[in-house]
Amino acid sequence: MCLHLLKQKTNSLELTHNNYLDSLTDETEFKIEFKIVEEYREKALRIELKSKRVLENIKSKQNNNEGSNSGNNSHLADCENPYKAITPRLPEVELYKFGGELKDWLTFWNQFKNIHENKNLTNCDKFHYLVQSTKIKSEARELIESFSITNENYPLAIESLVERYGRN
Repeated sequence: MCLHLLKQKTNSLELTHNNYLDSLTDETEFKIEFKIVEEYREKALRIELKSKRVLENIKSKQNNNEGSNSGNNSHLADCENPYKAITPRLPEVELYKFGGELKDWLTFWNQFKNIHENKNLTNCDKFHYLVQSTKIKSEARELIESFSITNENYPLAIESLVERYGRN
């Protein structure tokens, strides 16, 4: 959309400038004005080309992500989502840190369930929250970290936690 608008404005500028150049009688003034518009035209062309490359890179990453979900080890590629929905910034909530004590499972799960059921988060985002909500060097953290952080592994990590600590 913006690329189309840039082209429209560039064409309009060229048309207006050509009319202006036609009205000039002094050759020196004509050359100066022509040079100025050529510089603008080159800038607009560079912006257009750069925009096209960025769009191609985004499309290429999307295609790679769709093709790479077959289990390779590019864990972060599964997490990239250039068209992620914009959500309002909410106040930070301190995550309850679960360490693997059975008595703490319900407290942990009742809080983490909000993240788990959030449709605006990818499984990869949820997985990162899951890691953050466990105590470092705890049994629960070790269980979670036995999985690579990918969209596909998040449900497996949750299933392992539920099997070991509770029946949500």
